[in-house]
Amino acid sequence: MRRFTVLLLVLVCFSGCVILHNHQSAKLYPKSKTQGEIVVHQNYRLAYSETHEGALWVQYKLNADMLSGLAQRKDNFRSDPNVTSGSASPDDYRGSGYDRGHLCPAASMSYNQHAMDETFYMSNMAPQVPGLNRGRWKTLEEHEREWTAKYGKMHVVTGPVYRQIIETIGENEIAVPAQYYKIIWNGSDRIIAFLMPNQKCENGLKWYAVPVDSVEVLTGFNFFSIIPNKIENNIEAIVDFDYWFSEKN
Repeated sequence: MRRFTVLLLVLVCFSGCVILHNHQSAKLYPKSKTQGEIVVHQNYRLAYSETHEGALWVQYKLNADMLSGLAQRKDNFRSDPNVTSGSASPDDYRGSGYDRGHLCPAASMSYNQHAMDETFYMSNMAPQVPGLNRGRWKTLEEHEREWTAKYGKMHVVTGPVYRQIIETIGENEIAVPAQYYKIIWNGSDRIIAFLMPNQKCENGLKWYAVPVDSVEVLTGFNFFSIIPNKIENNIEAIVDFDYWFSEKN
């Protein structure tokens, strides 16, 4: 009986820790009147839109110790079993001319094979013009890892801007957005947003940096509402180039 009681206490404690962890993560979700189905994976969470057959946003946290590892990229694109309505499939992209662009980057999850494999769920993909996916979007992903290595951690929210839809592709009619956004917060008093058109971007990365407020207007989301209002009102209205960029960028 005593062993059973101890085991029960351990299970209760473990469950409590999980609930607390999920609760803390939920505080970082973008806030909006129209949400989507919340889907939780090992290292990223997303809100899935059945209307658009894609994510409204993907949220993840990076730590410096996540930036190196032995995980191998397997390109095992597949439907997401956690999306109750059914997610898009790899076949939807066939012959479309669009890349299956990662929202939570695979390279940022190289520390763990399972974590990297999960980034290939189609719920984490978005139709991107190859010139964007392999160009400035890739550059931005590299920068967020550099900033994580420099400052220790970063919280990221990224996704499509569905205000303007170029077309739909595939049997599931995946919406192709005209723009993409990414918001990066250091967990304290610095935050930056990027807004890129779904096309090859010729300018340097700084050119696509915008105040967080402008992305909130376009998407209808309130990003990182966990930030105290006094700090939030100051940092979301400006772009602090001195903090995020050195002279060479």
